[in-house]
Amino acid sequence: MLRVRDRFLAALLMLVCALPLAGRAEVAACAAMSGQDSLSRSASQYLASLDVQKMSAARAQAIGVFYAPCGFRLAWTADGVTTAAARSMMVAMGQADRKGLRAEDYGLSWWGCRAAATEIPCVGRERELAQFDVDLTVAVMRFVSDLRYGRARLHSEKTGYAEVADSGFVANYIRENLVSSVEPSRAIQALEPSYPGYLRTESALNDLLTLENSEADVVVPDEARSLQLGDATVVAVALDERLAQFGLLPRYVEPASQLTFDAPKQRALARFQELHGLAVTGRVDRVTLRELNVPMKRRAAQLSMSLERWRWLPHEFVRPPVVVNIPEFRLRAYDPQGRVTLSMAVIVGRAGSRQTPILSAPMKEVTFHPYWNVPESIQMREIAPLVRRDTSYLRRHDYQIVSRSGAVLDSDSAEARRWLLSGQARVRQVPGRQNALGDIKFNFPNVFDAYMHGTPQTALFAQTKRDFSHGCIRVEDPSRLAAWVLRDERGWTADRIAQAIADPATVSVSLAAPIPVLLVYGTGIAAEDGTVRFFDDVYGYDSELAITLNEITRSRQKEDTRSWGVS
Repeated sequence: MLRVRDRFLAALLMLVCALPLAGRAEVAACAAMSGQDSLSRSASQYLASLDVQKMSAARAQAIGVFYAPCGFRLAWTADGVTTAAARSMMVAMGQADRKGLRAEDYGLSWWGCRAAATEIPCVGRERELAQFDVDLTVAVMRFVSDLRYGRARLHSEKTGYAEVADSGFVANYIRENLVSSVEPSRAIQALEPSYPGYLRTESALNDLLTLENSEADVVVPDEARSLQLGDATVVAVALDERLAQFGLLPRYVEPASQLTFDAPKQRALARFQELHGLAVTGRVDRVTLRELNVPMKRRAAQLSMSLERWRWLPHEFVRPPVVVNIPEFRLRAYDPQGRVTLSMAVIVGRAGSRQTPILSAPMKEVTFHPYWNVPESIQMREIAPLVRRDTSYLRRHDYQIVSRSGAVLDSDSAEARRWLLSGQARVRQVPGRQNALGDIKFNFPNVFDAYMHGTPQTALFAQTKRDFSHGCIRVEDPSRLAAWVLRDERGWTADRIAQAIADPATVSVSLAAPIPVLLVYGTGIAAEDGTVRFFDDVYGYDSELAITLNEITRSRQKEDTRSWGVS
């Protein structure tokens, strides 16, 4: 059996053999590549003679999808000198952190040296020239792919997103837009998502990186936890300076006023707590102190990971989406221009074994007064023990026992309860005031069986940290969400929605056109009001993603320093 790498290289060889069938658009894109001078032609001949099975997978891929369709022409050098476009791309990759990426993923530490070496005239150096060109293409292909699709997309098992990274698109995009561009910024930006939230977050990241590069973090000491309004102490100075770094207080004030924990400082502290998903008390408690002292470098990493996850999403939607940001415990709905038209609090899955999944799925149906078909895991783990202790539990909480064939059984029957306890029968809760799904359920079929719904337990929305559910999303105002979802459905006016809620009958409405639903995970965002907000890594997904990204960087660096293995 062929190993995975062998199959990959065999596919590349088949691609090279199919070169005469290259399309007209691809041929036109090749015209932008250089390679007409004698040195470049010699380097191209050397490149064409290489055995891709003896080199790294990244170099083999670059040769197969980028060089071979263009007759092995070089892309980044002419007459033995790096092109202006090559130098522009090196600069762009060197500033990758401004895009939430890592410059070290693209060989930043040695590009300058190698680029300079290509400009030293000498005879018979076509090998070095070709290898330089290929390695720069490998870096640019990574950069383009990372911006378009994200770095860790194919490494995540939690997204539910389709894997759409396309090396053919990447190669052709470089040929058409970057190989001959002295100013590639517009073409680079076109690779990124155009969502306003993404652009705001990227701008916030740049502001934070500028601040991080210009000054050190101010550390607020533990003594700040004892601060009372009106206290005059040097501890208040550190708090003043830290809040000023966040833009919540003026930068330069009189030293005397810095010494006092006064009302403006308390208001600024309360605003800090609000922007970081904390209980708003205006006092420096333990959690607030911890968040105050999170380094700017870590905050930048949070924003970068939010940008990374944004790249996993579709770049365009047929209809404006509904987006739930899990660690923010908030839902937003958008208009066609990407502006927020609806925002509300949500309750998500409990951290641990009942976490809400990250996914993308189409909402297809809204159900008024739904039945709750209890998942088997909840039935056996939670309801069965209650039934054993109290045989009237099912009747008192409006549950029915349903056979595997769909027949409703008598919940007071000992035999029916035995079937329930053994898992031979299922449990469902009928519509009504006790129903766990509330009055409305929003269905978007997915492999996780996740959906959105109302809830009779509305008091939980007053909590700051709202991870209480079994994995589905409870929405604060289901009637408002229903009005937004059904806004284009014929006959579904506000009055009809109110009537459907008042009428106890179960009614399902199939949407004429599905609405995209995105369950996303961003612990650092720039919100629609321009504020930069940070949230707790409630599921630990940031920690997991950081490990994955570090592994990707190490793997790339190892591959970049690997010998070509050819003569």
